[in-house]
Amino acid sequence: MDLRQLRYFIAVAEEKNFSRAARRLHISQPPLSTHVKSLEDDLGVRLLDRSNRGVVLTPAGQVFYDEIRSVFRRLEQARLKAQNAGQGSALLAHHLGTLSTPAYLEASSARSIPLYERHGFVRQAPIQLPDGPVMQPMWRPAG
Repeated sequence: MDLRQLRYFIAVAEEKNFSRAARRLHISQPPLSTHVKSLEDDLGVRLLDRSNRGVVLTPAGQVFYDEIRSVFRRLEQARLKAQNAGQGSALLAHHLGTLSTPAYLEASSARSIPLYERHGFVRQAPIQLPDGPVMQPMWRPAG
């Protein structure tokens, strides 16, 4: 199983048709079918029900699709964080990427403050959202 096979599977699952998926991926249909079949063989389960009208995800295919989409979202986050690290803002990207609850902020702030300050970040003032709660202070690069 490789990333190309996973991308191909996602395209077929979303297009619900091998021909449209092949056009979307800019490849011909036979190699696309071969890669998806190889993926199914590697997993030992049928992911798609094929018919003349298109394809439908099997229950196993739906579970696999949901999980693989999640993996690709994480890969995209990793790519963005790496790019930000190259630009000197990895700490901010990490903080924003994991900022989900005030409880998380409260628990992580005590650990993060020395690290953020050591890397030249400054704390912003709390922000009042319109018709909402006060956002906890966040960190930004100094300058």
